[in-house]
Amino acid sequence: MVEDVEFIRQGLCLGQLDILGHSFGGILAQSYAVAYSANVKSLLLVATASSIRSVNADLQRVKESAAPATRLRLEALEALGIYGPDGAQRPEYRQLADEALMPYIYINKTPTPSFPTYDLGWDVMRDLWGGDSEFEASGDVRGLDLVPELRTLTIPAIVIYGDHDIVRDATARETNAALKGSTLVRLAHCAHEVYVDQPEKFLEAVEEFLSLSREKTVPLESHTTNKSNSMDIINTDLYDLGDAVARARHIEAARSQLAKTGSAAIPDFVRATALASMVEEAKAEFGHAHRREMELGFNAKDELMLADPLLLARKSPYRMSSLGSDLLAESGALKRLYRSQDLIEFIREIVGVATLYSTTDPLINATVTYMGDGDQQGWHFDDNDFVVSLLLQSPDSGGNFEYVANATTLPQSEINEILDGQSELTRRLVPQPGTLLLFRGRKALHRVAPVSGSRLRIIALLSYDTSPDFVYAEQVRLNALGRTGSTVA
Repeated sequence: MVEDVEFIRQGLCLGQLDILGHSFGGILAQSYAVAYSANVKSLLLVATASSIRSVNADLQRVKESAAPATRLRLEALEALGIYGPDGAQRPEYRQLADEALMPYIYINKTPTPSFPTYDLGWDVMRDLWGGDSEFEASGDVRGLDLVPELRTLTIPAIVIYGDHDIVRDATARETNAALKGSTLVRLAHCAHEVYVDQPEKFLEAVEEFLSLSREKTVPLESHTTNKSNSMDIINTDLYDLGDAVARARHIEAARSQLAKTGSAAIPDFVRATALASMVEEAKAEFGHAHRREMELGFNAKDELMLADPLLLARKSPYRMSSLGSDLLAESGALKRLYRSQDLIEFIREIVGVATLYSTTDPLINATVTYMGDGDQQGWHFDDNDFVVSLLLQSPDSGGNFEYVANATTLPQSEINEILDGQSELTRRLVPQPGTLLLFRGRKALHRVAPVSGSRLRIIALLSYDTSPDFVYAEQVRLNALGRTGSTVA
């Protein structure tokens, strides 16, 4: 089939191609890109996978989620043989398979399943996919794994899938991670047929990607370097992450700063135009942010702290507004930076973890926090190992980030001095807009000091995890955003 695509390209006298492949077509698109990378301008992969291993895992999840009676009957028919004497799949099996698959195919515009009466070329299907089960590939494609070859490509790429897709988050991330610099877009409220469930959002993502890709088109004869879609956002004049020597220098500097002080500030990390776009989007959505005003404890960690009732009784004010990730555009500069593999790998190497992924939580991945006059975030310890933030806008005054590293080892008297604002150990950071900040907050007592003036302090919080399928508990969502579900229809 790969050679058929190339035969058509040559027959139509086409140059480099923007190739879009959906589902199995996505596997074909990847296979073509591996074989004829010089002929591919960009790669658009929709609701697809890069290994049959992942495909089988995706389909096994679908099968297991079917009604028990349906699953048992499917397995009984599979034991009998899913193909009849006429060479076609048995109608009962096809119908039951469709019933199991349908919730993952459409969620907004579900057509009535109907078994086709025309010849589907079942012999080809059987050879290609296998004849044992609709939910496990055992034919010619078994063992297919394109991931190693994808890692060698330098082609602009986007991976699009739905939040109710057959394709799991882990499967989409496998492809995204293999394609250096690729963009990952997870469309809300749609299943496998993403362009049917959410046609406008799908087209928006495709058009945005193609627009960026065309700006960075590489001539056919010199298609040897990768231009990541995040490079129009990251300030490559200062942080050229594509230069191995410069990248290593930046990583080592940040890693050293993080080890010595517990924080690493990387100023002017994003371009001025990208920063302006992020601020514009954040301001436009401010009216939808969740307002929080409360008094909270400092999330004591040490046993001695936990044993002191007077210390535990101390509260600090929390006054701020928070915007959920679902209210930010996937095609916007902030979300694109957040999902950028360039940034993820940069952070991963700085913090020194083996794996790092953007979270799959639809509400808390890239969020925005606003603080106005009198707002502040009280003293506290974090529950997570590190936090990544990007300051978008400074207030008129105040809003400094203050912290004491390794505070869990301090005596209770010193903790009280920190909470009183009297400790000489307190460090104060005054980052400028565009500063990327990495901070280890599990052992550091920290706060955002009160803000003054009419100008909002706006900061983006970028949540990552070492697990590819991490989502926050519903109580965390409720505390942060006042809701547990998406507000986007």
